[in-house]
Amino acid sequence: MNQCMEKSGASSAVRPVRRFIKDTRGATAVEFAMVSLPFLMMIFGMIALGVHFLTSYVLENSADRVARMIRTGEVVTSQITVAGFKQKVCDNAFAIIKCDLVLAVHVQTWNSFSAVTPVNCLKPDGTLAPSTGSDTSLISQFAGAANQIVLVTLCYESKIAGLIPFLDLGKMNNGAALLQTSVTFRTEP
Repeated sequence: MNQCMEKSGASSAVRPVRRFIKDTRGATAVEFAMVSLPFLMMIFGMIALGVHFLTSYVLENSADRVARMIRTGEVVTSQITVAGFKQKVCDNAFAIIKCDLVLAVHVQTWNSFSAVTPVNCLKPDGTLAPSTGSDTSLISQFAGAANQIVLVTLCYESKIAGLIPFLDLGKMNNGAALLQTSVTFRTEP
């Protein structure tokens, strides 16, 4: 009799476990819970990368437009300051680049293309290097004369690109990512 009780007691304890294993009513919720986190990470990662590449494209386009002002001599005739030149960059960048965030403009002149040496946008401590000259300096002081080689470099701290955890996009010491673009050309006579 004891054996029968032991068997029936053991089988009654196993039955709920077997029922639980065979039950499929919550399978969809469990599968969704397992798949949703990687899926959402992938979606938000694609959105963040899209915004990063859009910002990079807009910065490059803006660099081309403002560099044309130097190439054609417009900065000499209009007496644009470094701060005004930065504002032109921001005006050409629409609402993507925030002017209240850090943007540095570097303008260098050279005598030949082989002598061109790009500027480093970061100081040794990982912060953004200041723009060429002071904000009140005229940009024409750095733009060179006719038929000279000019290198215009724009450096921008992108906060959104710094938020992408799995990509190293030139991280700065404050967590932002550095976006840098350069345009090299010969000024018109």
